[in-house]
Amino acid sequence: MILQNSALATKLEILAPVGASLSTVLGSSAALPFSEDAIRFVQGFSKEIFANRNLKQFPEIIALAHWMRKANILTLKQKFESETTERFFLGRGVALHIAPANVDTIFLYSVLLSLLAGNANIVRISTRKSPALDALVTVLQDLLSQDEFSKIAARLLIVRYERDDHINADLCSQVDLRVLWGGDQTVKSIREIPTRPATRDVCFPDRWSLAVINANSITSEADVVKLVKQFANDVYWFGQNACSSPRAVAWLGDVEKVRSISSLFWSALTQEAIRFQDEFGAVDYVNKLISQSHVVLDGYDASMLTTGNNLVSVVRFSKSVSLPMDQHNGCGLFYEVCLEDLSDLRNVLDKKSQTVCSYGVSKQDWLAFLQEKQIAGIDRVVPFGEALTFNSVWDGMDLMREFTREIAISI
Repeated sequence: MILQNSALATKLEILAPVGASLSTVLGSSAALPFSEDAIRFVQGFSKEIFANRNLKQFPEIIALAHWMRKANILTLKQKFESETTERFFLGRGVALHIAPANVDTIFLYSVLLSLLAGNANIVRISTRKSPALDALVTVLQDLLSQDEFSKIAARLLIVRYERDDHINADLCSQVDLRVLWGGDQTVKSIREIPTRPATRDVCFPDRWSLAVINANSITSEADVVKLVKQFANDVYWFGQNACSSPRAVAWLGDVEKVRSISSLFWSALTQEAIRFQDEFGAVDYVNKLISQSHVVLDGYDASMLTTGNNLVSVVRFSKSVSLPMDQHNGCGLFYEVCLEDLSDLRNVLDKKSQTVCSYGVSKQDWLAFLQEKQIAGIDRVVPFGEALTFNSVWDGMDLMREFTREIAISI
């Protein structure tokens, strides 16, 4: 069954595989996780990206290919099988993925994991034009047109259509899993669309992330330069709009030490950010200035710092408070706060806090903090330079388990 209304079907553009049938994908059954066909396709996708010289200009695509390489997929398979020994799992059936508009590659991680989990997949990508996204679709189309991947071509469909509640409703009524990426409003609007009673929703709404730096762990300017290079990669890809890109920096240590290191840090970042200047336009700088001004005028005990260029804009808060992330628009805007110790971080976090990029704080200290404090937020703690590195556990969810169902056998 294709879209129940033929008029709606004309609004839906099938990008890959060319000439594919929506009804075929919708009629697919759940498969066993980590089928040979799925593993071979994901590995082929990774190889195609590495072999394509034109894709070297997109570091985010290279990162995707690296994560989907053979060794990593086999590690995922071994982990899944070791955790599910003598238990039986299947995919959930047909998954509908609503991809975000602001990060071109992130949705493909969940799509390919869903494929590995045993699901057929329909992916609605943004109508916003993107060279990186167009390149990925081309790679997928080339692979899906090959005879060896004919079984996958019947279980994976990339489509594009303007926002349309009627199309969404039609698709939602026929799937077993919805994977929703986007802002809170996008996720909310899709979740309000009726679907099958047993359909599972896996949602990735608005989140924000931060960096925590122990100033006492920085002993030289060389330490600062190295840290800033990693931090810039965490922040500036995707214009600081990735949910895991830090939007705030929380310093640990006495005020005098923090102020000294902070000055070096922002100065070095001002220079490092120049290589990302093409990510922003004039309107981004205006919006940042408006956001900074709102924070100060809204009564927060905060001040705007002067930096070397418009690529780095900093609002310094005088004490640890819940940060006004609703005023934050990315594009190189940072909130800064100084904490006496890690326990004060509790005042900064909220339920939307996702990733912490950590420097100079031990794993033991993080475990003690998480065990002792009843915190809101934090789904992952990673080293600097790893904020954008995807993991099959994301936003506190083990996606391989979310994308599969267990058949309990008790005889």
